[in-house]
Amino acid sequence: MAFKLSTLQSSVEFFNLLFNTIPTAIFVVDENMRITSFNNSLANIFGKDPSQIVCNLCGNALGCSYQVEENLNCGETEKCDTCDIRSSIIDAIKDKKRTISYVLEKDFYINDKKIKKYLDISVFPINFDNRIMAVLFIEDKTQLLTSNIELQKAIKQKNELLGVAAHDIRNPLTIFKLYIDFIKTHITYDQDQNLTKAFSVIDETISHMINLLNDILDFSNIESGILSLNVIKVDIVHLIRDIAATQQLIANDKNIKINFESDQNSIIINCDIDKISQAIINLINNAVKYSFENSEVTVKVSFQAHSGGSSVKIEVIDKGPGIPESEQDKLFKPFSRTSVRPTARESSTGLGLAIAKKIVEAHNGKIGVVTKENAGSNFWIVLPIL
Repeated sequence: MAFKLSTLQSSVEFFNLLFNTIPTAIFVVDENMRITSFNNSLANIFGKDPSQIVCNLCGNALGCSYQVEENLNCGETEKCDTCDIRSSIIDAIKDKKRTISYVLEKDFYINDKKIKKYLDISVFPINFDNRIMAVLFIEDKTQLLTSNIELQKAIKQKNELLGVAAHDIRNPLTIFKLYIDFIKTHITYDQDQNLTKAFSVIDETISHMINLLNDILDFSNIESGILSLNVIKVDIVHLIRDIAATQQLIANDKNIKINFESDQNSIIINCDIDKISQAIINLINNAVKYSFENSEVTVKVSFQAHSGGSSVKIEVIDKGPGIPESEQDKLFKPFSRTSVRPTARESSTGLGLAIAKKIVEAHNGKIGVVTKENAGSNFWIVLPIL
């Protein structure tokens, strides 16, 4: 018996050590909303001495801002009826209801300072000594969530600044390009081939810079949450057929043929026609850029039926150099480039696929690629049919 008693004592000591060491705050509240037992983490999270917690009302013990500012006890303030913690405790004790893992944003007074806390709270009913009480588990997520909020603010400010800068730079460049086009149209310089080449280089460089700035503006707007969709009913088969025909004019420079295939004459989906067109054009432009001269690019549209509904799959297939497996994780990331280069040294902003991904995901769709080095690439988009 002595051995068993000592073992039991050791077990209790170990449990108490564990109970008071874990970072999660654990405490028990009775039917009178008073804290009957708690671990050290509760005192640490709320900056209280244990004597301020034990047998005290829950809100009073934790330093609830409602209780402190109105100088009333927990349960007596005007806002107590809307307190999520209090509601969860009452639900546990009266209805034996479990409340599992919700994040609460709430102000508390700690060392006489009002501090906003982000708490992950779970509440369970327990029956002890013929009394139904509530046991609460609280994890302090304040530092993590505050850092994340500050990071999101910094990213938003960065994107807004980037958008303003791109807009202010793009405008004079557009005017500059108009003057270059005017000069090229109205001045003859057949006898000076160097001048012809110089104007062509200037024109191509300005066009690339304007395209880059347009992509930066699009991406910064999307990242800042300014991607608004004007959703209408669209015949996606007809739309992509028209896009492929238009892109053929660009592909002619490399003698590349764009083939269009569809297993349906018409598929109606709900989408933003301009945004989806932008995504498809990005994929076809990339396919042409990375395809060899005198080759083919195939654009396919197919209907897909599955248990969750139906969708349309759009594929852009090229016979280019493909992408090494070790570099495929760079795709769809902003400003990321692989070692593969356009076959005719065309320019690339590094944002087209990232923008396409954001657009497709905003439509609850998916985008991906099947590619193999020296075997071409198949970039695909799947959009739901609603």
